[in-house]
Amino acid sequence: MGFPHWKKAVARNETAADLNYGFTYTYIGLFTRCIPSPNSKAELCFPNLYPKTDGCASYVDCVYQTNSSCSCDYLPSTKGIAACAIIASIFLGLAIIILFIHSINTSETRSIGLVLGLFPLILLILTFIFILITLILIGCYLSRDIMTLVRYYPDTSSDLPTLRSRARDAYKVRVDWSTGLEIISLVFTFLSLILYMDRLNIQAGNPPVIHSTILLDKKYHDIRNEAINAGILLKETDEKVDEIIKDGFLIKSHAHNIQSNALRFYRNLIQSEKLIQFCQFIFIIIIISLTIIFIGKFFLSKIF
Repeated sequence: MGFPHWKKAVARNETAADLNYGFTYTYIGLFTRCIPSPNSKAELCFPNLYPKTDGCASYVDCVYQTNSSCSCDYLPSTKGIAACAIIASIFLGLAIIILFIHSINTSETRSIGLVLGLFPLILLILTFIFILITLILIGCYLSRDIMTLVRYYPDTSSDLPTLRSRARDAYKVRVDWSTGLEIISLVFTFLSLILYMDRLNIQAGNPPVIHSTILLDKKYHDIRNEAINAGILLKETDEKVDEIIKDGFLIKSHAHNIQSNALRFYRNLIQSEKLIQFCQFIFIIIIISLTIIFIGKFFLSKIF
């Protein structure tokens, strides 16, 4: 909240801006405003004060405070934004402290528990309202600081349409990161408020207004789809593994059949060799017998 980065004004024509208003860009905060230093690459920061009376010749009198007759003050819009931001931060801090006390205090009575339960709800609602008002004021008075600076340029009318037109022509004003953090705070405060109201509703014995299946519906469906896809892939992998196992069993069966056939063929071959040897042995015996008979007949014929 104290950083001068709530708004940023950048000159549309840097040369004309340097000649007319003395800076090419400026960071505007709640209490401080910064412009580029003319002598170095650093920034020159000073209170975000503007002339309050007609005794001021220019807004520079509020920067250096050299003119004693010049009374300076913050803009009413800046005061409103700062007040709402401060009140919102106080309410949010009190809500966090009471929620912490309520979470660690287990021996509280029913009345104290009721107060500690409802008081943070009221504080969160007020915090949300004041942060929302802060952002609305920032949007409504986005260029009010530049309009005030342009007002003290010579030959410039003091009516709001003319000042707004001159400010729009000279500078482009946008919100900066401090305002972005305020928007994030608004979102988280709203979510905390909804969740806390749902918690109080559950403690009162009523069914929850916001179910986790509603809050996490998209995430649940994403996880479910991923699980289904993973299950399908796992099933396909199991089927492939089963096919591989079946193929392995078939290969093993074929290998076993081949081995059995080879053993059978080997046994048959061995038996065939034994049969051949037996036939050769019988053939040799027959040859020897015939030779003996022939020789015997030959000698018998010589003798008789």
